[in-house]
Amino acid sequence: MVNHKSILETIAAIEQSFDVNTVKYNDLMLWPLIRLTLYQQLYHPQKNYTRQTVQENKKFYVLGLKTKEKETLQTQKNTDFLMFSRLEDHQDIGGKLYNTHIDPMIELLKEKGHSYFKIELPTHNHNQQTLPRFEPTFFLNPVQINHKTDTTQSIDNFAEVQQVIMDLSSVHIDERLFIEQACVIGEWQTYFTDLLTVINPRTVFIVCYYYLIAMALIRSCKKRRIAVVDIQHGSYGDYHGTYTHWTKIPDEGYDLLPSYFWCWGRSSKNSIEKWYSPGSVHHLPIVGGNLWIAKWIEQEVSVIDNNVSIFFEKLKQKEKTILIAMSSNEYKLPKHVLDAMRCSPQSWQWLVRLHPRCRTAKDKTQIRKIFQEQKIDNYEIEYSSTRPLLELLKRCDHVLIFFSSVFYEAFAFNVQTIVIDPSGFKYYETDIQKGILGYADTCEKLLATINKSFPTIKKIDPSDYIEINRQYARDALNNIYNYSLHNIIMTDKIKYSYTMNQLGIDFIKRCFVKSALNSFLRAVEVNPKLALSYNNIGVLYCHEDNKDKALNYFITALETSPEDQRIVSNVVEFLKFLGKIKTHGQMLLLF
Repeated sequence: MVNHKSILETIAAIEQSFDVNTVKYNDLMLWPLIRLTLYQQLYHPQKNYTRQTVQENKKFYVLGLKTKEKETLQTQKNTDFLMFSRLEDHQDIGGKLYNTHIDPMIELLKEKGHSYFKIELPTHNHNQQTLPRFEPTFFLNPVQINHKTDTTQSIDNFAEVQQVIMDLSSVHIDERLFIEQACVIGEWQTYFTDLLTVINPRTVFIVCYYYLIAMALIRSCKKRRIAVVDIQHGSYGDYHGTYTHWTKIPDEGYDLLPSYFWCWGRSSKNSIEKWYSPGSVHHLPIVGGNLWIAKWIEQEVSVIDNNVSIFFEKLKQKEKTILIAMSSNEYKLPKHVLDAMRCSPQSWQWLVRLHPRCRTAKDKTQIRKIFQEQKIDNYEIEYSSTRPLLELLKRCDHVLIFFSSVFYEAFAFNVQTIVIDPSGFKYYETDIQKGILGYADTCEKLLATINKSFPTIKKIDPSDYIEINRQYARDALNNIYNYSLHNIIMTDKIKYSYTMNQLGIDFIKRCFVKSALNSFLRAVEVNPKLALSYNNIGVLYCHEDNKDKALNYFITALETSPEDQRIVSNVVEFLKFLGKIKTHGQMLLLF
């Protein structure tokens, strides 16, 4: 079972054990690339993300603009907003493609009177450029200019970070792999620099910043002091490898991370910024809401033909309609879910929504075969997988997820979500404890949870997760348009110090002692009155048999908080058993 918390703790421990920002190729800090690759490897341990698999003498090419392409781009000179689109973010609405992240933003730009230009890279989908779209799109066409041969330079301090990663995660990373990734970024950076020089936009919007081409665009923008905004496209939660647990952002920021993270709600914003040092000025989360969901709540966006209309009328006759959001990794369902489907009344309708990557005829045949073997017939798969998600949510009572971000969208429609997988429990544990999400790991629990309501959910403001008030989007857009390095994260120093203290405690549970010590030291640096961290540092020095330092920190803890009984007890125990603390278990008792 994937443990997101464990993975992020490991990554944070590496950041706290070594100055990861000294790992550079030329002048590019490589930690965001290494961190992303490590996260993928830890998340999919059976796959290979960190070792080189391509040929040794791979050729890299400088990319540039064609003359005709340049002439077209010059007509967009000094546009306000450049919108970098992806084919996979579009939905078919009435025979036309609509980008659910970018196009609602364009509608807002029109409302505000801003100029914009939507661009997209061609894919292998031959219909990409011919299918009609709601918003005109310019398709880029980079051309190879010359062969780049210099890939012999080594990465600064790579051996050191390689060893730290091996020690803390047991993952080996290849230097050559990251040299090649840096070269790919360099190829595209040249192209995007030419493009930005011609268009000279004020701001660039992207979706999903963490792939090489997007990172190249971000770096090109940073060099020209152009703001880059990453639009949220899924849940962040407390443990997300590309958005949370950034504990070592340098003073100048990273060239490969966007200027802003456009967040759906305060929950996502808090998940990102809780890890930022007070006064941070880079990679700022800002609540702009979800304009696509706002659009759906206000009106029926999709085109509904007669067959779909009949299907929806049948759903109205059902006592319960339950949508199952399938995982991208597996088309199979857990046994307890299959049992619940089989045991449920015929008045319940189960909508099985396959993941976009698992919707082939073969996938559908396999899952239908499973249902047939299990004698389950009160399900639907075709409309459930092809109709817009939000259209279905408007007609559902419950949603079942593994760890999908569908929870966020469901919450906006006041549809109750139940987690059905242990990995999802770990991912959303805080929200489950609050009563916002249900959790069921047996057939009996699942049926009972569907039958009852969540009393807590009505007490939670949905805008904490997805803001649909358009004024938030207008305000966020205005702040971004007037982009300035004077914008800062006003992180509460007290909350930040407690975050770092808790991180240190989590490190101790994983035996990451050096990382724990650095986290505690950072906590008292920001908040010199945090007695708990002085105490915890004292405990660590006990473990290292450094009695003098341990005593100094225990005394500081006692002076800072003389009424704290835990600290008083620790000092007494330290004096009683001075020099006798040997084991990791005994050390933990003192926190």
